[in-house]
Amino acid sequence: MGRQLPELAEYGRFVRRHAVLLAVCALAGLASTTVWHAQVPPTYTATSAVLLNPVPTFAGTDPSGRAPRDVTIDTDAQLVRSSSTIAAVARAVGRDRGSVAASLEVSAPSLTRVLQISYTAADPATARAGAVAAGRSLISARREFLGALQPSQIARLQLEVARLDAELEQLVSEQARLERRVDLEERVGVLRNRLTALYAARAEPGRVLRAPTLPSEPDPTDGEVPLTSGAMLGLLAGCGIGAVRDARQRRRWANSPSTSSPNRRTASSAPA
Repeated sequence: MGRQLPELAEYGRFVRRHAVLLAVCALAGLASTTVWHAQVPPTYTATSAVLLNPVPTFAGTDPSGRAPRDVTIDTDAQLVRSSSTIAAVARAVGRDRGSVAASLEVSAPSLTRVLQISYTAADPATARAGAVAAGRSLISARREFLGALQPSQIARLQLEVARLDAELEQLVSEQARLERRVDLEERVGVLRNRLTALYAARAEPGRVLRAPTLPSEPDPTDGEVPLTSGAMLGLLAGCGIGAVRDARQRRRWANSPSTSSPNRRTASSAPA
């Protein structure tokens, strides 16, 4: 048969036997984590809000095809954590790239094209400098890395518009059918609109909607979690010490002469 598990009453008796020990260990754990939490240096967080202009995922030269979808907010969030953005922030705050990447946080309010970029540092000035550099670097990264804003992609559209314009002039000079001229004019109009949008997006891929301010107060800390954890760890340690004490006590009882020789105890207690 397997080892029999202790009954519920055993736990109650254990707590009563070691109540003082458990209380002392819990208080010791609470006190140690309180001291540790008090020594944790404060941190400051500054946030930059960047409004991102819509940019298509590619520069399509076929005006009759499906209109390209805009770059998603998730793609822009990845640009915040790109190597170029991390390097720019690292230069601005004078820290290594690993610590900069760990200090950057990105969030996006729903149904908006706004990215909120937060940077956390040990002092307010560094936090603000990091948030400013991250916002500016994101705007530059959009211009540099989004495919539709690349000069080669815009050049393709320009060439297609020029080709259609030449064809349209030739049709007009040859008095081609009116339907063909209307079709070409519509195609040229669609491509020109796409070019205009790309010109505007490349000139201003985004803008800082709200510049980060200098944090006036440190970040709030959730002190309840470490304090509670410290008390629970102390209580767990007390349970372990109590269990060790009980095991030693049982071994002493098992090895004592009065318990190991019951016949001798009975014989000695019998009347002469």
